[in-house]
Amino acid sequence: MQVLRRNHGASLWAGKTIALLSTFGYPEEKASDLLVEGLRRYAKHNKLNFLGAYGERQRSYKELFMNEQVKERARAFAEKLMAYGDTLN
Repeated sequence: MQVLRRNHGASLWAGKTIALLSTFGYPEEKASDLLVEGLRRYAKHNKLNFLGAYGERQRSYKELFMNEQVKERARAFAEKLMAYGDTLN
């Protein structure tokens, strides 16, 4: 395994930052928990920075998905990501 790594050189992916933004129809604990855990493990294995996940549930097609509360929570998550990005510069 070490021989293969030496021949391939440095990872261009290591050190990059990832986050997850999702929508789903199931309750949150059943919708994205496995995906988030998988991304955490993937990030750790590939030496990535995982900033977290944010998701919103659409409860019904009869109601509007995007409202002021959803917009504000998504904005707060985006601001968290942007604040981290500012620390990199």
